[in-house]
Amino acid sequence: MGVLCWRGSSTLEILIAFAVLTLALTAVILVFSANQDIAVDTQTASEALGLAQAELETARAASRADFALVNPTVSTTTSGIDYVKTLAVGQVDFFTKQATSTVSWNTGGRTLSVLLSTIFTNPSAIHGGDTCSSVLEGDWTNPTMKTYEFGADILGDTSSGFPISSIQTFNGKLYATVDNDNGNNDETFFVLDISNPSAILSGTVPAVLDKFDNASSTYDVSRGLNGVAVDGAGHAYAANAHDANFYNCGEADNCAQMQVFNVVDPTNISHVRNFKLATSSAPYVYAGGGSEQAVGKSIAYADKYVYLGLSTTVNGPGFHIIDVSDPLNPVHVSSWPTPAPSFGPSGAPINAIWVRDNYAYIAHPEGLVGAENEELTVLDISNPANPVRVSGFDGADNGIGANGKSLYVVGSTIYFGRTASKISGNSSDAFPELFILDATDPENLPSIPKGSKSLDPLPTGPGEESLNGLIVRDYLAFLIENSKLQILQIDNPSNITSYALDLTLEPGTGGGQQGSASDCEGNYLFIGSESSDDKGYLSVISGS
Repeated sequence: MGVLCWRGSSTLEILIAFAVLTLALTAVILVFSANQDIAVDTQTASEALGLAQAELETARAASRADFALVNPTVSTTTSGIDYVKTLAVGQVDFFTKQATSTVSWNTGGRTLSVLLSTIFTNPSAIHGGDTCSSVLEGDWTNPTMKTYEFGADILGDTSSGFPISSIQTFNGKLYATVDNDNGNNDETFFVLDISNPSAILSGTVPAVLDKFDNASSTYDVSRGLNGVAVDGAGHAYAANAHDANFYNCGEADNCAQMQVFNVVDPTNISHVRNFKLATSSAPYVYAGGGSEQAVGKSIAYADKYVYLGLSTTVNGPGFHIIDVSDPLNPVHVSSWPTPAPSFGPSGAPINAIWVRDNYAYIAHPEGLVGAENEELTVLDISNPANPVRVSGFDGADNGIGANGKSLYVVGSTIYFGRTASKISGNSSDAFPELFILDATDPENLPSIPKGSKSLDPLPTGPGEESLNGLIVRDYLAFLIENSKLQILQIDNPSNITSYALDLTLEPGTGGGQQGSASDCEGNYLFIGSESSDDKGYLSVISGS
């Protein structure tokens, strides 16, 4: 009996042992399977982390080339598994962006991701650089615009029109100039507070911090300013529209192509210097009178140098480099081009200047000596004492008009605008006004653009729109034309398309409106325009 009982117990123990063993094997198998998932997740996470790091390094390299190239992106990479790479970019302030690189993937019914974030800064912009954000916020397919009459609404002065000739926005301030060619305004230089642009867009009139008359009370008060640039350190440099025989007038009488203003305290502007180019000997002889005088036309600032373009078709060079290390004592460094023999005509007016690294890009009509058959010229300014033409571009059209008018440069791409192009003898708009050019090698601009587009004509007749101003933000180009703002999608230069309905500029009581000035700060565009009755307007625009 005892033996039988022992055998029964042994059988039970064996069954229990098998059950325990089965459970143990199952646990081992489950643990092994989990370890396999962890190993796979670790491998894919490591690969995704490398992709996220590479994305940030690409953005870092772009930031060094041009702060405006750091923009949001989305792409997909397949490496045994599909990874979705997203670069989110936020504008922290005018000089700082936060970039966040996220890489996500699906596995086993799960969505996993890794995320890295960093800060990029634009220290060079602090010294008078571009404060326009390349990061588009809001709905730009349906932008919002608010327009103010500069005299009546902003200044509370209806005695004159105050036609705006140029705008420079910088760090919450808007610097505007007025050209008195067809008027006699009491002031010609203004500083507005635009630190709250959303309020301005909603109808709050921007406050005037201060205003100033650039001309003395006794000499040529009818002329104003054509352009303005700021250095970020408290000085503004203006291209002076003063027109006189430069042989017979002195700097003290506003006889100067450039003027310097102290704007350290924007509520208390002071004029600190007139600067007249030499007139007594070659190559800076400007003879004659009236409209042939070499008045200031365009201006740019970079790294303690002012680049001044003149409105001249007579004797002497039109492009000048001025050292403003000491703003109170500017020093003329060099000029271009060299005048023709016997002080013959040196060419056409300089309508726009853009400085990037060691190059200056200038837009002008054909006929400039040394660049007779082009409308865009590239100068090597690595040695400021000796600017040298290295290349150029001619948007050949065999027509009339089509003068180089506006410029915007992003990275290695030039956006170039011209005045309206027409076929001789009629008004047909047969040729482009907008060109997108590859400037990877600025010393060898290609003759064939990456893309081009003819502007839409005015309702009253074709071929009448000029590209007076350009702003480029990421994949959009904002075109300031005679009668409107046109927004184009330009990420595929070979297929430039309309992105939003055109915004009509305020016509004014006199009609004949012309977009005359533009700039951008943050996510807001500021456009100055004027009508045929010399009234000036300021429009602020943003995505809705």
